[in-house]
Amino acid sequence: MDDIDERLAAFSRLFAEHAGASAEAIENAANTGDVQRLQQLCHSLAGRAGMFGEAALGEAASRIEQALDAGQSPQSLSAAIDGLTALLRVVHARANP
Repeated sequence: MDDIDERLAAFSRLFAEHAGASAEAIENAANTGDVQRLQQLCHSLAGRAGMFGEAALGEAASRIEQALDAGQSPQSLSAAIDGLTALLRVVHARANP
């Protein structure tokens, strides 16, 4: 494994290790109705997830971000948000058995 591969693997592990905190932040923003924060979190997650091979996670975050941009409320997206946070917890659990 060369230096770049090692760095990418390390970043991937960090992403997975922090997925639980990301789930909590998303839940908090949704529960408090902080649409701007929820949009920011989903936007960031959508970009990062793809870089680390978590396409389903990125797509879920992107769909929520787009729905919020279209004016939907966090309450109307609760099932999608629950699904996203469940995916994040799976990613976290893989890194933290």
